[in-house]
Formats: sequence, C-alpha cells, structure tokens
Amino acid sequence: PEVMGRVTNLDAIKKSGFYWCLGSATGSPSDLYSWFVLHAHASDAGDALQIAVPFHATGGAIMTRRTIGTTGTYYAWRAM
Repeated sequence: PEVMGRVTNLDAIKKSGFYWCLGSATGSPSDLYSWFVLHAHASDAGDALQIAVPFHATGGAIMTRRTIGTTGTYYAWRAM
C-alpha cells in the first residue's frame, strides 16, 4: 500500500493505500473525528475493505466496512 494522503470521499477510493479524512468526508464513520483509513482494493473486481481508526485519544472505535461484490456499494460501518 501507498500513503495517499487526505481524501474527501471514502466511497470513491479505488487504489489500495493509507488515507486520512476529516469527519466531514463522504463515507466517514462519524463526523465527530478525523480518521486514518486503510483501504484494500482488488484490482480485478469491485471488492474492497476499509478499516478506519479515529484520530482522537479517547473517542470513537476501530471500524470496518466492505463492498458488496461488483455492485460497488458499501455496507454500513460496524465495530470490529
């Protein structure tokens, strides 16, 4: 994975890497915190996995979500 920097739309990521987003980003687990996001994307399919960790010392929880195969839509964030 590569360090890809800050994004404003987690739903639009198509390349595996490490990302950062504000809580206001589309697809963010919560608008209360900024997030570190690990994104793994299968290059030959629409399958992807995102794991997000809040940049807050005491708030939030590690979350995960994934795509529904080739439809490209994400399930809701859920606690790991």
